Amino acid sequence: MVPLRRPRRLSAQVIRIAAGEKTREIKELVVKKAETKIVLGAGSSVTLFLTVPKRTRGKRSIDVTLGKAAELFLLLIQEQSAGLQIEERISVGAEASFHAFNVSLGGAEQTLVSHVKGVDGRSTIDWIARTSGREEASIAATNIFSSALGKGDITIRGTAEDHSRLRVTGRIDVEKRGGGTEARLDQNILLLDATAKADAVPILRIETDDVKAGHAASVTKVSPEDLFYLGTRGIKKAEARRMLIRGFLHALLIHVEDPGLRERVAAGLDRRD
Repeated sequence: MVPLRRPRRLSAQVIRIAAGEKTREIKELVVKKAETKIVLGAGSSVTLFLTVPKRTRGKRSIDVTLGKAAELFLLLIQEQSAGLQIEERISVGAEASFHAFNVSLGGAEQTLVSHVKGVDGRSTIDWIARTSGREEASIAATNIFSSALGKGDITIRGTAEDHSRLRVTGRIDVEKRGGGTEARLDQNILLLDATAKADAVPILRIETDDVKAGHAASVTKVSPEDLFYLGTRGIKKAEARRMLIRGFLHALLIHVEDPGLRERVAAGLDRRD
């Protein structure tokens, strides 16, 4: 992987991908400053891997702009127990394609708002969240379509263990000029303990009739019978829990095309065991 060059003596980290630049190399960035700005020129294509250092406190904002026909896969991993707020704001131009894959491990507060402003723009948001102990986490993902023929799905999977709390909000806004938009929202949370709490909040705001949109939300509890069944197969309780979590969360990793990135995400998830 190729480390990005970062400008010096600036209050914000600024990343610019030149118009027409297409690279298969994955560019990495550690989010250290309060503001990060990412700008993709028209027709450019890149994969970015962002990480937030542990023990980061305060607020971090990430602003992304995609020019016409630009393509971005943005992977963001944060492992923070408390005291961190992350805001991601995305602007998607005409014929551009944005794909976010967020991994939130811990008790931070995190929001992502992707605004598809150009005709035939696409915004896909995949999100994995995991809490344990007494962590309290809140994540929120929004797709806004203000031009015609937009497309985009939001898929969120989360697990809550012990005495932790997880709140998941998903939202789709299709404005009056968003005719022909196709959008989907899916939120699924798995509770591993009776003392864990979770909320899945779906919001759809549709201002035009020419739309294909749908949503599903569920909060499912792992029952003692589920663990007992695995126990009858010779699987110990701790291992059974790990198997349930892996099977539930790792299903989303199919959307990470690069094998190396996929392995790193899987390793981060497994470190929570």
